[in-house]
Amino acid sequence: MQELESRVDAAVGPAARRSVRYSRTRVSYSIICIAMACAAAVALATWLVWNSDWSSSPPPVIGVPIVLLSAILAAGAIFSCFTVEVRDNKLAWWFGFGAFRREVRLSAIARAEPDSASWSEVHRIAFRRSKRAYGATGGEAVRRMLHDGSSLKLQAREPQALLTVLAGQS
Repeated sequence: MQELESRVDAAVGPAARRSVRYSRTRVSYSIICIAMACAAAVALATWLVWNSDWSSSPPPVIGVPIVLLSAILAAGAIFSCFTVEVRDNKLAWWFGFGAFRREVRLSAIARAEPDSASWSEVHRIAFRRSKRAYGATGGEAVRRMLHDGSSLKLQAREPQALLTVLAGQS
């Protein structure tokens, strides 16, 4: 453990490591499987169309399936991981490699409580301004009530640890 901490200190510096109070990433293997299945279906359909008899018409443009495959795999890579982090008096969350990053100052959080988030709740695209939910899979979550009256539900890998950090920071 000591060796790992010294490697982290050498890579990012001890001050940067200490400024992170909570950082957990949750991976949704179901999203990865769905994206791969969709990509395989598009690839199979493209192969079947491309290898059919084209004596009466020219073969289709191959660029469309390539763009479609790329979009499916990129969406799967981005939305399969969800990270929640508390650092420098800010609560931040993002998908994948930093896509759709959002931050809230800890002072803007009125209270936090444990909650749960269904798979369909964290995967919908339309969010209401007053009530939002973010995550990669369903399961345990932490609901934050903000001072402006809006509710924010974040799926958390370790919700009790996040609640402890938020209670100590507010």
